[in-house]
Amino acid sequence: MKPIVKGVLTNLACMVIFAIIYIILKNHFKQNNTIVENMDCILFSASIQSGCGFTQLSPSTNLSKIIVFVQIVILICINIIPIFIYLM
Repeated sequence: MKPIVKGVLTNLACMVIFAIIYIILKNHFKQNNTIVENMDCILFSASIQSGCGFTQLSPSTNLSKIIVFVQIVILICINIIPIFIYLM
């Protein structure tokens, strides 16, 4: 399998896995005085995984903050480190 395909599939898998985790833990997140819905969790996971961070959802407990941190670290390991190694 080509490296680009592996990278895309890995990012999609991470996005889906974390979206499911965020849906399960959606009461640990807050959103501008509205109820957090499943689509909000999916959008949040996609925003974090893409690196843009554009969302109105935010983690409100330590557990949710740790999980978001883990997703960001995985994003860095999947995308940034291979690019750095390739450019060396």
